Amino acid sequence: FVSANDMSGRTLAQLTADSAVARVTVATLNGAASINLSLAAQGRFVKVQLAGTNYLSLAEVQVLGQ
Repeated sequence: FVSANDMSGRTLAQLTADSAVARVTVATLNGAASINLSLAAQGRFVKVQLAGTNYLSLAEVQVLGQ
């Protein structure tokens, strides 16, 4: 998720329903060690969230902008 406003305390359903919040959905990595996502959005806040009930493990997250 990418937003100009803080997304703390908001549920997945709230973020998904908010048209001011840009998002990218990844269904599966298919065993890939890394993934590059491209999203044409402006914002100050970035949130990475697992939609399911498994574990989300991130070694590194880089957010680059222009």
